[in-house]
Amino acid sequence: GASLVGLGSDTMTLLVACPPADLEHARRLAAEHFAVCPDLIDQGAETIEAYAATLVASPRWRFWWD
Repeated sequence: GASLVGLGSDTMTLLVACPPADLEHARRLAAEHFAVCPDLIDQGAETIEAYAATLVASPRWRFWWD
């Protein structure tokens, strides 16, 4: 249930139908996001836990690569 709503040379934005409703699910998802785009944590939230908190109930996910 994800739709691509933005794509650039180094960015991707998805709109998701069912974002994680709780932190436990968000933590697992955050680890998957980190595997694909480590900049989310390394240059953004700084920890998987902090990034996971941003995913709870958030229908828009933005990825970027340097």
